Amino acid sequence: MNSAVNVSGEISLSDGSIRYCGASESSWELPLSDLAVIGEYTNQSGPVIDDWFLVFVSRISEQYLLAPVYAAGVDSLRASLGTMLNTSLATSLANSADLKSIVLWPPQLAGSDLMQFPPVVPSGVVSRVTHLFVRRVNVALAPSVLSYVRGEGT
Repeated sequence: MNSAVNVSGEISLSDGSIRYCGASESSWELPLSDLAVIGEYTNQSGPVIDDWFLVFVSRISEQYLLAPVYAAGVDSLRASLGTMLNTSLATSLANSADLKSIVLWPPQLAGSDLMQFPPVVPSGVVSRVTHLFVRRVNVALAPSVLSYVRGEGT
């Protein structure tokens, strides 16, 4: 067995919670009873930095939690959650090197956009010049996902 630390962290399912322990300070826990939506998301940070994530949306906080798809235990977690939720949590954004997202579960939202990426509007001369070379965006849950989490109309 390889004793090297996975730089993408480790994710597991135990005692009714999903637990992610990142290689840095990014660790979190989400009780399954609070889980509203599961999806995947890619950004433009790769290949040196993680750029492909499983996303877990909390029905309580309406916030999303990220775990790299490369985290140790991710395949086992996907299999266990898929069995529990009677669904496939097969990912589809493996080859994306851009900002993309998709809902994997629940079935009502599966295949739709998980997130939206509105551009950051620069203010000030330096920010505007920098924006010509480096595009910045906000990352937010898509309105349909927020509506679902809030129980509005679905």
